[in-house]
Amino acid sequence: MIFLIAYDFIAILFSYLVALWVRFDCNFGDVPELYLQTYFKTIFIYAIFCILVFWVAKLYRSIWRFASYMELIRVIASTIITGVVYTISVCVFVTRMPVSYFIFEEIHRTVSSFCNNADFSNTII
Repeated sequence: MIFLIAYDFIAILFSYLVALWVRFDCNFGDVPELYLQTYFKTIFIYAIFCILVFWVAKLYRSIWRFASYMELIRVIASTIITGVVYTISVCVFVTRMPVSYFIFEEIHRTVSSFCNNADFSNTII
């Protein structure tokens, strides 16, 4: 369980950084200083918030090898809730970020959260 929490924490930090990188044509030199400052100012609090929401949603209790449709719904709902809270919080209390920043991150984190909770050990590729 600690591994899953650490993975989610790192994935959240990485998702928003990748979103900035992709938004500015895969060149960190083009990212405005204001956006980087906003990222570093907000991301750690947000990552902790996400872990708490995932904990409340019981995403760290199930083994996805035996998961049901409800676990998938909880991952999607938790990701949407945390994404909306972050988007509103950053835009209202810090500064406006590019819309694509939030969209890229939400897609990346949803996939990342699903992969974190899924057990692909018996999957034939």
